[in-house]
Amino acid sequence: MSAPAISKAALERKFIECGERDRMKELLLQRLRESGWVEEVENMCRIYIKNKVGNETFLLSS
Repeated sequence: MSAPAISKAALERKFIECGERDRMKELLLQRLRESGWVEEVENMCRIYIKNKVGNETFLLSS
């Protein structure tokens, strides 16, 4: 007979409790940085904002 089915929620909880989720997130972020993906997305955002905003001035309150 097959092993009892584990619910998705139970599996996610175990993944978080053992610290594997955080480890995997850090590994993914590290590899994205190494590949230049994070920097590329940041640059794309800067270009989008520059094109969208144009010469308009925004005041930021402190």
